Amino acid sequence: MTFRNLARVGAVGLLATGALAAAATPALAADVDFGLDLTGSTIAADASGKFAQVGVSNNGTTKPKTVGITFDVSKLDLSKVEVDLGTGGCTFVDEIAECELVAEDIPAPGASSDLWLPLQKKDGATGAAGKLTISLTVAGDADKTNNSKTVDVTVGGSGVDLQIESPDVTVVDNDGFTGKPVEPGAGSALAVYALNQGDRTARGLTVTATLPEKSSFVTDDADEECTFSGRTVTCSYDEIELIPADLDETTNKELSSRAFFFPVRVAEDAKGPALKGGVSTGVAIETAESADVRRKAAAPAAPSKNSRELTAAEVQDIDSTDNEDTFSVLVTVAEGGEGGGGGLPVTGPAALGIGAGGAAVLAAGIAMFLVARRRRIVLVAPRDEK
Repeated sequence: MTFRNLARVGAVGLLATGALAAAATPALAADVDFGLDLTGSTIAADASGKFAQVGVSNNGTTKPKTVGITFDVSKLDLSKVEVDLGTGGCTFVDEIAECELVAEDIPAPGASSDLWLPLQKKDGATGAAGKLTISLTVAGDADKTNNSKTVDVTVGGSGVDLQIESPDVTVVDNDGFTGKPVEPGAGSALAVYALNQGDRTARGLTVTATLPEKSSFVTDDADEECTFSGRTVTCSYDEIELIPADLDETTNKELSSRAFFFPVRVAEDAKGPALKGGVSTGVAIETAESADVRRKAAAPAAPSKNSRELTAAEVQDIDSTDNEDTFSVLVTVAEGGEGGGGGLPVTGPAALGIGAGGAAVLAAGIAMFLVARRRRIVLVAPRDEK
């Protein structure tokens, strides 16, 4: 079965794809350096599928006009799991597809793009489902050792399956995040998105984020569930419940996803284009099933012989590879090499420049981000390079 005949995950296609080639004239080796990562390839037993996360990072000093990405499912068991590349644009040769990243998803120097690849589980599928390989092609890339990633695709057991995403930190205004770099000395916000793609409800969520050097959290008006230690924040939300995405029929997936944002400040002596090394993680405190067992164990009545504490394997996330995401803080490159200033004030969430009630609007916009991205189909045909 070729890619062209693969079933699609509902109305959702690959959010962004990539392709062959780059600029006609190769740049210097030191100027071009792209990397690729691929996580989230284990599907819960009773889930219809999930989005694997494809991370494309620009570690160089230039942004090429074209970036290529190849999807190879020749070693994937298509009787168990299928891959959705949307409705057109790619060049297909048997079980290999070559496509092209849309311009907006080619990251600038120091930045990264998180893209999603829908994996569809076939009815009755269990266990190992083969391997999936994705690779980048960028003309003049200085380091090709990180341009390809092969992962095992598996239909695993039942459980929570959190996916965490933190886009690069950029300027935020009344309309949300702009994608523009932050001026040194100014403030912005870090967003952390959590989505449960498993087949069990997560009760409680612990979110941890560590900022890169030369950036810091603004702790004014912070949630009482959060504690700060240096450049790290840890928040434990006991009352949050995230149902499986398959069961969430709300428009913006409000019941299976949650968004968090934390005000940050960029140091006045920070140097652009990016502060690297940020990381965010998310862990479910317990599943709904483990909570039910705990309540029964605490009841005065004698427990049923079938009532027991779940093992660690039964409670843990079935795919921890996508429980963590890296990010950068994009910083304006100042003319003459001097630090900036100005921009957004840094005295708490209300001072993010979004006005009265703006924080709630921003939070709602963040919550819609995952759904909007996952419904966007942007396939581009590869171009021939001479």
